[in-house]
Amino acid sequence: MNTDAIVDELVAEGLDDWVPVDTVIGAAREAADAAGVDFRGLTVTVLERLIVGGLMVAGDIGEDGFESWPDPAPEMVRKVVAQVESFDWTPLGGACWLANTAAGDERARG
Repeated sequence: MNTDAIVDELVAEGLDDWVPVDTVIGAAREAADAAGVDFRGLTVTVLERLIVGGLMVAGDIGEDGFESWPDPAPEMVRKVVAQVESFDWTPLGGACWLANTAAGDERARG
């Protein structure tokens, strides 16, 4: 399944604000339902495209705003997946957030 449209949608949203992981899950769920595939696998694929692909980083919202996790990209993806699994894939704002990198901003503007 081609994930370009989902990735483009998420980095475009990331131009204006931090993106809750719920938004990633929702976009993947919508595309997965339309394609008849499992949304969890698609969510992981999208997270890998975003994070390992250098377009976004994951982190938390702290007192000073977005605070990126220091983990290498593959570990960051595993950490995100572990968090959403702990919420049974329905974090409702209780898990992590994603922020565009410079490359993500460039793709969104491209």
